[in-house]
Formats: sequence, C-alpha cells, structure tokens
Amino acid sequence: TKSPTLVPTFCGNVHFTSSGRKAFSSLLKLINFERNQELLIPAYVGFTDREGSGVLDPIEENSVTYNFYPVKKNFSIDLKILEDLISLNSTRAVLIIHYFGMLHCDILKIKRLCEIHNTLLIEDCCHTIYSKYDDTNLGDFGDFSFYSLHKVLPVQTGGFFKINNKSYCDIDIVIRDQCSADALEIFLKYDGIKAKKQVCSNYEYMCRGLKDIGGLEILHPELSGEIFPMNLPVFISKISREDFYFKMIDSGVTLISLYYRLIDSIDIGSFPISHQIASEIINFPINQDITFEEMDEIIKITKRILEA
Repeated sequence: TKSPTLVPTFCGNVHFTSSGRKAFSSLLKLINFERNQELLIPAYVGFTDREGSGVLDPIEENSVTYNFYPVKKNFSIDLKILEDLISLNSTRAVLIIHYFGMLHCDILKIKRLCEIHNTLLIEDCCHTIYSKYDDTNLGDFGDFSFYSLHKVLPVQTGGFFKINNKSYCDIDIVIRDQCSADALEIFLKYDGIKAKKQVCSNYEYMCRGLKDIGGLEILHPELSGEIFPMNLPVFISKISREDFYFKMIDSGVTLISLYYRLIDSIDIGSFPISHQIASEIINFPINQDITFEEMDEIIKITKRILEA
C-alpha cells in the first residue's frame, strides 16, 4: 500500500509547547531579531513574584529589544501613535494582546499598517482560543500567534503557536518543552462551541447583575457574538480596588486582577492610563463551571460592599 508523504502540504503550521510563554519564546527565536531591531508591545504588561511575566520573560530571555505603545482606558490603540512608532526603521514586529479573550483594537487596520511598513504582526491569544472577528479566528490575522491551553481549557499546562506567514513555514523548529499528551487529548476533545455558549450566557448574567451597582464600571457591557471571553473585567472607583479585593476575600470570594501590578519599565509618568487601569481593574469569573447561584452570591456581596 502507498503511504502519504506530503507532510507540509496537508499539515498546518501549529506547534505545541508546554506553555504559552514557551510558545512566545519559540516565536521570538524563529523571528530572530537583530541587535538593532525592536519589538513593539502594549504598555500594559503585568507580573507577579510567583509567576513572573508571561510576556516580558520570553522577551528578556531572547535578548529582544522592546519598546511600548500606549493603550487607552478601554484597551483600544491610537493608530496614529502606533504608525509613528512602526515607521521607525528599528521596528521589526508588533505584539497585539487580546486581553481577556476580547478584541480591543482595529485588527484589520493594524494588519495593514504592518504590511505597509514591512513589519511582522504577532497576536497574543493566551486569553482565548475560540474568539473570532468577522468570522475569522483571532490569531489568524497576524504573521504569528500564540496560545495558552490552561487559561482556557481544564488542563494544568500546555500552549501552542501558529505560523501564518508562509515565509517562515519551512524553517526547522525544535520544541524542547513539549505539550503533555493529556493536555493535547483534552484540547482535541473539547467542545468549544458548547463551552462558548455557556460562558457567554454567564457573562450576560453577571453583567445584568452588576450593571446598576454604583462605583463599578463594566469594561464591555455587551459582547460581540463571536467573542469567547475569559472573564468579565470591571473598574472599581467608589473605593480602592485593594479594599474591594480584600473585602471580597473576607466575604468568601476570591477574584483576580489582570493586572494589579505592571512591569517596572512601564513608568507612571509616561503611561498614566496604564497605571490607572492597573489600580482599578478586577475580573469576575464567568467560566463554564460557575452556577447562577454562585454568581448571584458574588453579585450580592459586591452590591453590599460598594453600596454600604
């Protein structure tokens, strides 16, 4: 019998790794930045003492020079400022982060800007796998994209990256930190459509419960039908976000804040809006496992704290 041999023709350029940050690091090695070339990244990157920074650590590990572009309060991007930065001869690539699994920018215009200036576009999809825009998956617009399995699926580890730029498809790639077989199996079996329906229903339910509470602003009160959110981000203004966070813990509810702490190179003088976001943002759970009863309790506690 004849065995198939045309691997590149029928296999997509998807490469699995042990984590999203390993996937990003692999992409940076693949691009092979020269000493005088920069990577533009958004001025909203966090870190923790325990986990470090999933964005900055791979950049520093690969000795890539980076610079920032600003983000607005709603995480959108000023295209004029971005183009001014891209037009500098030192810009090799631009990183777009799809925070919370959502699309905050005009990805088509940014893609066009990068094409005009012969600049590579990288999409950070670590907060999403299944979100779409204009019937196209986030991660399919740029030259490259990378993902984190454990932030979206019920697995402990795993990540992958995609190569969309055909100029890089034939380069030999060695993955030293492979994705586990268990994570791959769950990824292949996972019913993303069913999970998305439940998560979006939870998002809408939580929004309805939170929207009239004073001192709280929902970043996106309504979702596009193609978005699969990781959580529900809000801004706390009536009391300090820290006070709110710890009062919620005292009431038995632990929330996350992406990101309460920014990397040191994002200074408040140059990027005050980024620091304002970091001081006010907190993220409510809307994952597929949470029940309406649990969300009702979270909403009730939030109302009691903010309207006291």
